[in-house]
Amino acid sequence: MSNETFNLIVKNILNMKNNFFSPMYDKSDKINNIIKCYFGNLINNYYNKSLTEHKFYFFKNCIHDFYIKNHIDEVIIYFCKIQKTYHILNRLIFKHKYKKSKIVVSNDMQLNEINENEKNIICIYHFNSRYLFKIQDLLKIINTSLTNSYLFFAEPISIKNPYNNLPFNKSILYYIYFYIIEKNNLFFKTNQLDLFFKYYNCDFNLSLFIDKYEHLLREFAIENYVNNSLESCLYEEIISMIKEFNIDQKKSKNKIIINSLFPKSKLIKAMKSFLLLRMKSLYSLIPHIKENAKFDLYYKLKEFKKKNPKFGRKRIVLIDKISETGTIHKIHKNEFYDKYICLKNNKNENFLENHLTFIQEINNNNSETETISENND
Repeated sequence: MSNETFNLIVKNILNMKNNFFSPMYDKSDKINNIIKCYFGNLINNYYNKSLTEHKFYFFKNCIHDFYIKNHIDEVIIYFCKIQKTYHILNRLIFKHKYKKSKIVVSNDMQLNEINENEKNIICIYHFNSRYLFKIQDLLKIINTSLTNSYLFFAEPISIKNPYNNLPFNKSILYYIYFYIIEKNNLFFKTNQLDLFFKYYNCDFNLSLFIDKYEHLLREFAIENYVNNSLESCLYEEIISMIKEFNIDQKKSKNKIIINSLFPKSKLIKAMKSFLLLRMKSLYSLIPHIKENAKFDLYYKLKEFKKKNPKFGRKRIVLIDKISETGTIHKIHKNEFYDKYICLKNNKNENFLENHLTFIQEINNNNSETETISENND
């Protein structure tokens, strides 16, 4: 709604036409002329402020003004009446525009047809058009924007409508949040909501969000790098990691040897979890995660070598080949040791009792661990 419309609301509610200086002044008017004079400042002198800033700046000054301390209650009543009228008109205008607008997108991100009345479907009115989204697709868009980074440095960007590449208004972000809160039949992973809820707690302020949660955004950036990078990049990082590990091994039998012709995809699949630990040990902003990752990486690579001593090596096997004349020839064939035993995750070994105690790992030279339990005596 324009400033002119808001000014017209103020003039009508305060009956500004009937003022003390008017030759047609009606003395039966019950609105105090002092209040009319003060509300005259509400429809003038915006000083480059937005309408919202201007009217609440005006209200703050009024309730602290010594000259109208005896009329504070009346000022509050009229201000609330103006606000109520303003929001009612805004709502009517929005409903009219909403009904008049058309649904320009009725497919999800996988191009499946969706309907506004279906479960987990949210309709967003944006720039005079309506767009249908699966809430899961919308959360992916939100997380992609909030976890945007460059060289592991968090650079969250505004959440945009993918169909017109324009940022969503803050009111739309609140609408998405309350839609999620109010619906109890939504089905999606809880971790998809984590960052969005933290963004809500920052009043959808990007600067405040990055200041408060930069350490968490770094963790997301590391995981995104390991999960979404090109095969060539991951392969180089893994080879570098293995070389660093081998430097620390005094005996050659403890070194991990990967043949240069070993399939890259199989190596990445086997070493991806180790690469995540390496990235965290190098780039995490959380000290205990960084130290634990460094310790776990060395320990797990050592265990991997013990359980899979031949992994990554090449072997030559002889196979029989029958010629056209029926004779059998022995030929050489190169094969790789690509089978491996996965390491167990010890964190879930004591699942039914791990709510009673916790293990605090102290990553020092002696690799000590301390168990702290609840005292029930």
